Amino acid sequence: MLLQSIMFKEFLAELQSNPMIMLTIFGIMMMFLGVVAKAKEWVLTIGLLGLLAGWAITILNWDTVIPHFHMITFDNMSLALLATSIAITILIFLLTDHHEYDEWQNRSEYYALFFFSLAGVAIMLSYSNLLMLFIGIEIISICGYVMAGFRKKDLLSNEASLKYFLMGAFATCFLLMGMALVYGSTGTFDITAIHAMGKGLGNQISPLYQIGIVLMVIAMGFKTSVAPFHFWAPDVYQGAPTPSTAYMSTVVKLASFGAFYRLMYGAFQFSSGVWSATLIGMIVLTLILSNLIATRQHNFKRMLAYSSISHAGFMLMAVLYVVFSFDAAGNLLLYVAGYGAASIVAFAVLQLVHYHTGSDEIEAFNGLAKRNPLLAVCLVIALCSMAGMPLTAGFFGKFYMLSGLIDQGHLWLAIIAVLCSAVSFYYYFAVIKAMYLTEGETEKIPLNPSYLFLLIIATLAILTFGVMPMIIKGLL
Repeated sequence: MLLQSIMFKEFLAELQSNPMIMLTIFGIMMMFLGVVAKAKEWVLTIGLLGLLAGWAITILNWDTVIPHFHMITFDNMSLALLATSIAITILIFLLTDHHEYDEWQNRSEYYALFFFSLAGVAIMLSYSNLLMLFIGIEIISICGYVMAGFRKKDLLSNEASLKYFLMGAFATCFLLMGMALVYGSTGTFDITAIHAMGKGLGNQISPLYQIGIVLMVIAMGFKTSVAPFHFWAPDVYQGAPTPSTAYMSTVVKLASFGAFYRLMYGAFQFSSGVWSATLIGMIVLTLILSNLIATRQHNFKRMLAYSSISHAGFMLMAVLYVVFSFDAAGNLLLYVAGYGAASIVAFAVLQLVHYHTGSDEIEAFNGLAKRNPLLAVCLVIALCSMAGMPLTAGFFGKFYMLSGLIDQGHLWLAIIAVLCSAVSFYYYFAVIKAMYLTEGETEKIPLNPSYLFLLIIATLAILTFGVMPMIIKGLL
């Protein structure tokens, strides 16, 4: 009895210090709730309570460095990114409070996938051992494959799931080979030990170690969907259900960049001569290709996919200057928070427009300002933030990223980024033009309370971070 009491107390202590456990418990609970017919009506409510519980545990551990078995360590950066991920997921859950999803028979299992994926997010953001990085990526990826193909009778959804699986498996091969070469060169998977060895090696880096780093950078390039490893994203984003697409373009991208940042800063900071040129090339290709291709898109969902790739180029800047700047973490947090809020608004409006018109094309937004002025205003604010207009979160997100580049002597790269941002105005404002200057259907689009709350909260976040960016940036 005494032993059981001690074990229970240890479990409670671990539960209070590790949000991953709470998220996993609610994921399992969601699966069992799907079996109980009467409980299905409460699945969304219970899911939201589970996310709030995970968010609360994350916040309560602020300013506390918590190592767990030398495999994961929760610090302020990982906690801040995880709290942001959970907050975005709460808004995505509200996306599913719509008639379109009432007919889903496996709705509880769909929510369970979000919880299990968030457990993977927690691992990716807090790993202190490369093996945990691999486990976190695989948890997120497997959940993502299923979420992308959740509409089993939809061929586009099936295609999205298959492409995501094939590209994900391909990227995993690069990751594992890179980890193997790094382990063979250093004799450890611990990122702190690898960091110390890299500092001591100086310029005497073995070829195997260099190849291992490059292979891991390529693998993370696939996961973050930066060019030239971006080609899977538009098809997957277009074919997946809208809440799945919203999750992949925000939370999964946030987790991938958080893990990428942790890898470069925590393990390979003193080996920047090996990977910095590769990252610069990826940033240039990402910004140019994504923005040019986005100008040719007529499908709003695909346009958002290429927009997401473009924003990945900006997020990659924070990874590039981890060697020099301690502001990189705060800049990344501000960028992903602003981008996440804007993306949620865009996908929420898209889902409503698609439900009432049956189309994802930009033409479906014709006359939206007359059909529902609030939807149009919220989407305008979100698109302006994505474009980097002042008084929005996107402006300061890009401003601090570009400032970091200039401070480290990459003025030419900052100029390219500014020019590419100017190109983005073309395709963002094409949607605004369709809403306000083009005649369309006249049938009103109603809003339920969940959507109204989602749009107001996300839009206020965009404006608040645009006026007072230090609310987010100052956390780290």
